[in-house]
Amino acid sequence: MNIASLLDKAQQLMAVTVQLQSEAKSYLHKLPGFSFDETMAGPITLSGSPHPQHMEFRLHAVAPSLGSFLEDGRTEIAGTVSIPGYADSAALAGALWIWPLRRVLRYEFSFSSNDGSPCRFAGQKDVSPLDPVNTMTMLPGCLYDAHGKEVGQAEVRFELSDLPTFLASWRPVFGP
Repeated sequence: MNIASLLDKAQQLMAVTVQLQSEAKSYLHKLPGFSFDETMAGPITLSGSPHPQHMEFRLHAVAPSLGSFLEDGRTEIAGTVSIPGYADSAALAGALWIWPLRRVLRYEFSFSSNDGSPCRFAGQKDVSPLDPVNTMTMLPGCLYDAHGKEVGQAEVRFELSDLPTFLASWRPVFGP
C-alpha cells in the first residue's frame, strides 16, 4: 500500500466519522428534553441597606431536547422573584446552565423592580466533591441594576426539605 492509498483511506475514514457525528447529533436532538421546578430563598443585602432582606425565587427550567442540552448545558428559566419592597413577585426570565463535568451550575435571570427598573441576578454553584450537599444547595449571587452596577449580594439556598417536590417536578419535554 502506498502513501496515496493510505491518504485516501484516511479521508474515507474521516468522512464516515463526520457523517456518524452528524447522525448522532441529529438523533440526540430528536430525544425528549426535560423540565423541572426549583425554589431557592435566603438573605440578600441591598446596597445602602444595613440589614439583609429575604429573597426568594421560584423557577421552571426547560431543556427542549437532550441534544440541545448536551451541546451547551443550557436550560431556559421562567418564574418569579420576590424581594420585599424591591421586587414583589416579579416575573423572571433567563437561563440556568448545568455543567456536570465542570461541576458548575450557573443561574442568570432578569426581572423588573417595583419601580419598573430592569435588574439582573447572576449566581453560580461551584460543586465540590468534598462538600456536595452544601455546594449543591447554596447559591451565592449578585444583583445588578440596568447599568450593570452591583446593587446587592445574596446567598440563597435550596432547602433539602424541598427535595421530594423538586424530584417529583421533573418531566420529559417532547418537541420544541
